[in-house]
Amino acid sequence: MKKSVKNHLSVSRVPFLLLFPFLSISCSTTFMQERYTAAVKQIDSVRTATQPRFAADKERVDTTAYRNRPPENTALKVPGEILEQLKNNPAMGVYPLAEHLTSGYEDPFLQVKAIHDWVALNISYDAASFLAGSIPDQDFISVLRRRKAVCEGYSQLFDELARVADIRSSRVSGYARGYGSSVFDEELPDESNHAWNAVLINGVWYLLDATWDSGYLDGRVFRKAYSTGYLFLEPERMIYTHFPEVASHQLLPEAVTPMQFSQLPFYGGRFFEAGLAPFDGIVRLNTVADRTEISFDAPEDMRFSAQIIDSNGAEREHRTLITRSGNTVTLYATFPEPGLWSLSIFTRTGTGKEYSSVAEIGFSASAGTKELFPLFYSAYTDHEIELVSPLLGPLERGSVQRFSLRLPGYYEAYLSDGSRRYLLEKSSDGDLFSAEMEVPRVSELTVYGKRKKTTRNYEGIVKFFVE
Repeated sequence: MKKSVKNHLSVSRVPFLLLFPFLSISCSTTFMQERYTAAVKQIDSVRTATQPRFAADKERVDTTAYRNRPPENTALKVPGEILEQLKNNPAMGVYPLAEHLTSGYEDPFLQVKAIHDWVALNISYDAASFLAGSIPDQDFISVLRRRKAVCEGYSQLFDELARVADIRSSRVSGYARGYGSSVFDEELPDESNHAWNAVLINGVWYLLDATWDSGYLDGRVFRKAYSTGYLFLEPERMIYTHFPEVASHQLLPEAVTPMQFSQLPFYGGRFFEAGLAPFDGIVRLNTVADRTEISFDAPEDMRFSAQIIDSNGAEREHRTLITRSGNTVTLYATFPEPGLWSLSIFTRTGTGKEYSSVAEIGFSASAGTKELFPLFYSAYTDHEIELVSPLLGPLERGSVQRFSLRLPGYYEAYLSDGSRRYLLEKSSDGDLFSAEMEVPRVSELTVYGKRKKTTRNYEGIVKFFVE
């Protein structure tokens, strides 16, 4: 019995000997066996309590306000002497850096965000090593010296800065839908390919991924692009892209299985950052005929774009249409032929200049259609224009069509076939512009409009295809 217990301790209970010296002596009596068992249970209880897990008795804080903040000032402005020490002696430099990053913040969420921000802003993804399949050391010292890392290095560095700042942090390993992932590929969520972090704040664990918040791979090049899309992202949202090795690290009341994960659509952090919720009835790969229609609610200042891509990665133009009525957005897509298709969705704010990819959804079409949507110019999205009819084309020459658009704030609009203009009549409510006419024998028709009576400049709004 004594030999059996000692062997067991030497394999997996060595740390207990440091805390409970009595365990190293004879365990031949029932009394000592009971004390040993009680001690093991006590340590397992402590260990479990300090590992990332769902806490049913704790209330999770809404962290949206933290994600909406710009980078923290302490992360943007680090004194030169700290940076010099960090360069010369990274092992010691993390102490003044962590103190600087968290100083002035009593809110633990802001302390964590400041560390997250500095790591995301100052460490670049080591694309060359990743793509070459030759990863250098990823300990925090090596990462600070190179200022480059893959996911393991990002998580190691964040974990060390959090430890120095007396913030409880844990590195989480698992499978993530990162670079190269496709809705068409077979997923193996049981095989780890990524690392991220969890932090304990006021008794509740929160997730973050500084790697994905630092930028993205564009082909073989890393593009720096700070984000908070994966900072404190709620577990029920993080699970769409991150599947931990340890089920309890999902931080969900009921763990998602590998099979369930593989059926989830690809919703990135920016999807939820845009104020969107998972689409009803949509899974990773959806079976349809020759088209699909998805309706969802979205914030008023959010703009959308979409495209369909075939299984070879080629985009098919004029195959998507987005309409809006208040907060309800409807996305239409048609598929040219039977087969596998990917629908990519992009968003930007009303004041933003660039669209960001937020979701990818797969479709298996059993049929195809020649029907196309019109071409929309930037004015269509910028000025919240709504196309009422016709929605689908190509328009048949000689057919009678009613052209109708809602043009908020426009003074005048007309339809052009390249040589003639057809004035669109403005309704009494001032927003609806319409005209019913026979489609001329041309290849395209374009709607132009102007917002001021005094201007001579008209801008293109939408182009219809004719055949």
